[in-house]
Amino acid sequence: MNEYVKLVEQTLEEGTTKEVAKTIRGVLKQKFPKTKFSVRMSRGSAVNVKWSDGPIPSSVEKHIQEYESIHRDEATYEILSGGNLFVFANREVSDANKKKITKLFDKEWDGGYGNASEFENQRFYESGLNYLIATTNFDKPLKVKSNPSGSAMEPYVGNSPKER
Repeated sequence: MNEYVKLVEQTLEEGTTKEVAKTIRGVLKQKFPKTKFSVRMSRGSAVNVKWSDGPIPSSVEKHIQEYESIHRDEATYEILSGGNLFVFANREVSDANKKKITKLFDKEWDGGYGNASEFENQRFYESGLNYLIATTNFDKPLKVKSNPSGSAMEPYVGNSPKER
């Protein structure tokens, strides 16, 4: 009898996860019509959302996190086992868009800080470039705008923070 109850509960959870995945697909199609998303269930307790290029992850997460349901212990805030539904968002950036951003970034890169070592400047360059790749909304045209701080080392590519 106990095994039967577990099987029924598992089936209900998977059905719920399936419905959540279906709802998330619809929401994303409505909010981001230019982007193709892959929405998949994972082991009955998680929904994985993946896409290439398109909007930044925080924009997508804003619309899908409301479907996540995680039960926590009130005292320790640890996640309790069973009955949780996790929602994960993962964007990949195509090599073509990485090359576009690198080309735009290289135009604006001023060589780093004058008194920094070559190693430190390489780290500044790589972290700046990786930041731009991660925070660029590829649903909008790519362009370089001057940074309000005046540093050409950190240009805005794609769109300004307000537009992200």
